[in-house]
Amino acid sequence: MTQSNARERIERFAQAFRDGDIDTALALIDALIDEHPDHAPLHWHRARTLKAMHSDAEALAAVKRLIELKPDYAPAWLMRAELSASDADGNYPESDLRRALELDPGLARAHLLLAQMLGDGDRRAEAQAALTQALQLDPNQPEAYALRGQWRRREAMAGFGDDGADDADTIRTFAGQRYSRSKLELARADFLCSLSLKNDPRVRLRLADVLHDLGEHDHALAAYDAVLSVTPTDDPRRAVIEDLRARSLDGGRGEREQMARVLEDVLASADASERATLGHDIAASMVKSAAAGVRSGMSLEQALAQFVSDHPDDAIAIDIAWKIYALAHEPQPEYAPSELASYPKFMREHAERVTSALGAQGFRVIGDYEPMHLAAQLGRPTLVRIYAAGDGITCGASYRIEPKWPGWIAFLLLKLSGKWQRPAVVELETAFDDGGFLVTNNAGTTSPFAYRGKVDLTALVTDTAPAVVHARHRERIERYRREHPNATAERVDTEERVMALQARITAAKGEYRRSIGYVEENELRQLLGAHYERFSARAANWGRS
Repeated sequence: MTQSNARERIERFAQAFRDGDIDTALALIDALIDEHPDHAPLHWHRARTLKAMHSDAEALAAVKRLIELKPDYAPAWLMRAELSASDADGNYPESDLRRALELDPGLARAHLLLAQMLGDGDRRAEAQAALTQALQLDPNQPEAYALRGQWRRREAMAGFGDDGADDADTIRTFAGQRYSRSKLELARADFLCSLSLKNDPRVRLRLADVLHDLGEHDHALAAYDAVLSVTPTDDPRRAVIEDLRARSLDGGRGEREQMARVLEDVLASADASERATLGHDIAASMVKSAAAGVRSGMSLEQALAQFVSDHPDDAIAIDIAWKIYALAHEPQPEYAPSELASYPKFMREHAERVTSALGAQGFRVIGDYEPMHLAAQLGRPTLVRIYAAGDGITCGASYRIEPKWPGWIAFLLLKLSGKWQRPAVVELETAFDDGGFLVTNNAGTTSPFAYRGKVDLTALVTDTAPAVVHARHRERIERYRREHPNATAERVDTEERVMALQARITAAKGEYRRSIGYVEENELRQLLGAHYERFSARAANWGRS
């Protein structure tokens, strides 16, 4: 092959490589190597081509062959370091990089890779020197600024929790992590410099994290969105990025929400039998109280210190305070249709007895339901049967609850004293177009909580017959009409209307609880009974928190 012919083929290879036609480039260079197997520059071109194809193993073999032919070629040692953490010959990237720099101290990228390698260990001073040299040789290396930004963000960590002093330069996250603001600012500057040279989504993601930690949540959201815009929808990393982004929502409150959910997820591992115990119930109250504390602005450390205790009296007081708090923040009612046969006999029998009694009063059954929104509170499946009155303005519900399991010894004591009971309740409801609600049930003293204002609740003694509950409810409707002559009872004769009424009553009850500061003194006394002096101050303390 003539020299002019070889030059022409090399030029064709170079053009194909520049055009991104890598397969053609590889075919051209392979043909040349077949004719000139010991010509070192051809092996360099082949290694570059294979590296561009991400065929790293073949590229590594090609660069090794090049080193055999031309051991003083510095870029070859640099490429071998990039392609392999270690190889069968026992050569490591550091030795390859140092060999490259020995041959050519002006290889800026070799200094950069050496800095990356040393920076992951305890040789930070050497790494810093290498990075400084890399930037002096070539100040337009985006990876160099990105690396320095990573180091500076790491250096910005100033302790956790109470470990460290609070000053004007200290930022403290909801999780308790402390950062140096000035060092985070330096990290941000480096990431921005890197991005000005090369738009790398990985660097922009690091920038977004720094912006979040600095409290610049709107800018952080914009950075996360820019990364998501170039991340395929089926990329598994997308979910991680979306979780990171969620922290910056609502002015950074998203991080509180995530932290609270992490706490609440602790409860998810409990099985059904464990969830039905009083021990789990008390533990759940502590965890949920801590989660609510985080949502309200406490740090994780503060919330755990405030709401989690191994002292029995504290644990019970936190449980009481949480349940009072929860009354004012009940979840949106969610009733799922269910099968009667799936419930215990005592629940089915109660539903059938009430159906017969209310049926004689003109009620019909709308359906059987599972109160999904109360699953954690009840601890086990609970049958709720819902009814509609013949007059169309009253709906009802019947349910019988299995109390949470206190343990065998406590169960026997409660059983012997007659205090282990399964409350059997019938409740009737009517709504008026002036915003008033009438609720009549036979829950007796099973609940000490009374309601006034929009929700007028009357609790008759336990075991009051359904017919008597209905008669009393009718009396209350007539009295309400006399006292509010312009009010008209609303129709609640379909499933849709009944469910809408549940949501409205729940909201009205929550509004009332919040308006009185959650609980009144007489309610707390009735709730705690003989234990009032023991627990009231503790419960009030956690309730105020």
